[in-house]
Amino acid sequence: MKVSKRLKRGRQRWTADYEECAGKRVQKLFATREAADEYVAQATLTARTKLTPDLSTAITYREFSERAFRVRTHLKPRTRAGYEHINARHLLPVFGAMRVRDFRRATVREFLATQRDRYAKNTVRLMFATLHLVMAEAVEAGLVPANPLTGLGRTLHLGTRKGVRQEDVRVKAMTRAQRDTFLASAERVQPWWAPMWTVQVLTGLRPGEVYALHEADLDLDACTLRVARTLAADDDESEAETTYENTPKGNRARTVDLSAEAVTVLRAHLARRKAEKLHRGWREMPEAVFCTTAGTYADPANIRRAFAAVLKKATPALPPHFTPHGLRHTFASLLLQAGVDVYYVSRMLGHADIGLTVSTYGSWLNPTRPGALDVLDRDERTATEAVP
Repeated sequence: MKVSKRLKRGRQRWTADYEECAGKRVQKLFATREAADEYVAQATLTARTKLTPDLSTAITYREFSERAFRVRTHLKPRTRAGYEHINARHLLPVFGAMRVRDFRRATVREFLATQRDRYAKNTVRLMFATLHLVMAEAVEAGLVPANPLTGLGRTLHLGTRKGVRQEDVRVKAMTRAQRDTFLASAERVQPWWAPMWTVQVLTGLRPGEVYALHEADLDLDACTLRVARTLAADDDESEAETTYENTPKGNRARTVDLSAEAVTVLRAHLARRKAEKLHRGWREMPEAVFCTTAGTYADPANIRRAFAAVLKKATPALPPHFTPHGLRHTFASLLLQAGVDVYYVSRMLGHADIGLTVSTYGSWLNPTRPGALDVLDRDERTATEAVP
């Protein structure tokens, strides 16, 4: 494809000259070079698509987005509901009637830029994520050869800046002294949940992962546990939360190491469960290692209230902004401050890659390593023999 200048009826025009996949030559005239270049770029993408895609090339964004959410089976129910909400409220009124093949990066960029003046940054980020997911599915369906929105999130600075993210996590993580104060207070104020919080802060599990632990997930002789599920919560119309088992974040199970204290706490807790079964009249041993007094899964809202009660009663006093999820941040921060390598911490946390760990907890990484380069030095005898 090429763009050239020519005269048409005495007026200067720009010509986009190319040959379609079927061999037909096409020439289009435009008033400006920019318009011709834009047309050529889009025609190039269209020419690379399949001549007979699985779906109609006239399919609209409204029709295709419904299909995209349906076939993306890896999406968790709450995530899918979030995409569908953003799509219905913000995207369908604007893009619903547009053909998927007619999507332009510039159009989406302009739309998202205008939304930044009306909505919070996170809302705009969700708009972009929804559009990106739909267009990624369009690639899979053969409607477009490549996702036109790739990299647009970085261009619009929709992500959280690394420094802001690290400062946010630093505030949420407890110091070692605060952690010890919290656990001591929990044993006094909330003895039923104290073992769970102890295990969580010693393993770095997410709240939902520790709520969903089963006894079969524990291998105390090997000092490990298996994170095979999480307890997710969906908000319904009532004040309560509906909880259900789901796969861990990223749909990946992982094995986590246990410290000596974690093993001791778990052994004591399992023995206590047997006594509680008789005392409370449970017909069967509850599936959840850390269950309620009724033998059911923990309710996240009740756990947060119990956590807040511990903070309030702690001596010395602890800041009220700490949350159950902050125990995970505390785990990571204390390990990194102790000099544990970031790769190991990343694996224990279940992060998809080490980059996420560094960008989140980088403020606790020590950039200096006194004496680390000494391993490169020659020994004294070798250095002496090298001197003539």
